[in-house]
This record gives sequence, C-alpha cells and structure tokens, in this order.
Amino acid sequence: MQRFIVQRSNGGHGVLAVGKGRQGKTMRDVGSVAVGLARWRAVFLAGFVTLFLLKLMLAATLSPFGDEAFYWQESRHLAWGYSDLPPLTAWLIRLGETVAGHSLLGMRWPFLVLGSTLPWLGARLGPRAVRREDRMAGGRVVPGPPAGGQPGRDGPA
Repeated sequence: MQRFIVQRSNGGHGVLAVGKGRQGKTMRDVGSVAVGLARWRAVFLAGFVTLFLLKLMLAATLSPFGDEAFYWQESRHLAWGYSDLPPLTAWLIRLGETVAGHSLLGMRWPFLVLGSTLPWLGARLGPRAVRREDRMAGGRVVPGPPAGGQPGRDGPA
C-alpha cells in the first residue's frame, strides 16, 4: 500500500493510503477523524440511553417528595395560574397521568422526556446561536469555587 502526504482543504495535512481493495483501487484518508467521531457518538448514545433507563427506573420507584406532592395537588385542580407558581408543572403532571395513568411514572414521564431533549436541543441550536470563536472560548472556562472560599459559607472557616 502506498502512502502520500496530502494537504487538506482546511489547511492541515493528512496521509492518503492507496491500495487494492475488494473492488479495485481504493483511497482512504488514514488520518481521518470520522471513524473516531463515530465511535464517540456511539459511546455517548449508549451512555445517554443507559442514564435515561436508570432515571426511568428511579422515577418509577422513588416516592414523591414534598414539592412533587404539592404540584400533584395542583394538577387535580388546573388553573391558569396559582398564587405562588406558574401553571405549567401542574399541566404537565396532568398530561402525564392522563396518558400513562395515575402512578409515579405517570406523574414524572413528561419531565424525563423534556430533560432528555435538552442536550439534543443545545447541540442543534447552539451552533446557530453562538459564533464558533465564542463556543471555543466558552469551552475553556473551568467552573470552580467562588473566589472567597467554599460555596455556602459566609465567613472565614
């Protein structure tokens, strides 16, 4: 197999391998990142599905906490608004129980679906909303503790 150094359209260099394949001469880019990218996408998707199934199992088994019980009570008597909360949470609980029945999973599945769509929406809409240079700069920001010490502490230790 012969190898040639070629210049790519993006200004970089790569290695082009030319050899005999099953259907005659073939050319492939040895330094291609497409294979690695496909592998990482498969790993991400497998992890994403695994975490979703774990969240689904927890949503179906954990008992409701205080706020969830309050929101469930609101979903029994829907209104356009409440004195302390907007109505969407109660409406989503009502939708969930209408579709999946009165159960823990029925109460929680709309929120699981909405939460699972956020990474996909961010990946889809992010590049359109933010310039590439700004995305690259944002990726270099490392979240850390506040300058004054530990989070949640008001004074010196």
